[in-house]
Amino acid sequence: MSVVTTKERLLETGLGLIHDRGYHATGIQDILAAAGVPRGSFYHYFPGKEAFCLAIIDRYAEQGYRRLDGYLGASESAPLQRMHRFFEDTRAFYAAGKCRRGCLLGNLGQELADVSDACRRRVNGHLESWTRRFAQCLREAQDAGELAAGVDPDDYAAVLLNSWEGALLRMKLMRSVEPLDAFTRLYFDSVLAS
Repeated sequence: MSVVTTKERLLETGLGLIHDRGYHATGIQDILAAAGVPRGSFYHYFPGKEAFCLAIIDRYAEQGYRRLDGYLGASESAPLQRMHRFFEDTRAFYAAGKCRRGCLLGNLGQELADVSDACRRRVNGHLESWTRRFAQCLREAQDAGELAAGVDPDDYAAVLLNSWEGALLRMKLMRSVEPLDAFTRLYFDSVLAS
């Protein structure tokens, strides 16, 4: 059994609270109370709330990278099947959560882009990394003959991620997976098939 450090407890608790409530609606005291950690411990690890948020952004993104890389790296399946499976399973995850949370990167990007340049840059950097991962999978699809040679994988990956993040926003607003279903239908059945 692994020992959870105070810093880990703060990050896990903070990630959950900020994902549920948002950055501005989650105070440091809320995080401390939920984590059962004294105030001095927070400032031992983080100089302030923005630095804490940057660490949460990184933590969430790293968890997402591991998950995405597991799907995209499953070489026993064709590249487009791997991508499709990722989105289908992610859709099921959001459906099970009653379409409430969405993507923390997208949520914080919308909430903090005009308030914290450091958070804006960090979120954008992680979204660019996601885009590069999708572009690589699309290149593999081209190499396998699943995708037309004239398609620009970088452009298609950017449209993919931008569309998905928009669909997640609409999912939260509508409390329905229909925007995710529409994204999957259009992207995989129309955009990639053309």
